[in-house]
Amino acid sequence: MKNVNQSKNGRADGISEIIPKKIGALNRSYVNQSFEALEMELNAMAFCSL
Repeated sequence: MKNVNQSKNGRADGISEIIPKKIGALNRSYVNQSFEALEMELNAMAFCSL
């Protein structure tokens, strides 16, 4: 799961460079939480389909 997050963090960091730092930091933490929730859902769906 960490490998997936690293690539997503790279994209989020690129976007946050354009946005002011405080907003970028908030945005990044929100985006990471959303991705983590999505990953958990996808993992659960994949596990159920086995």
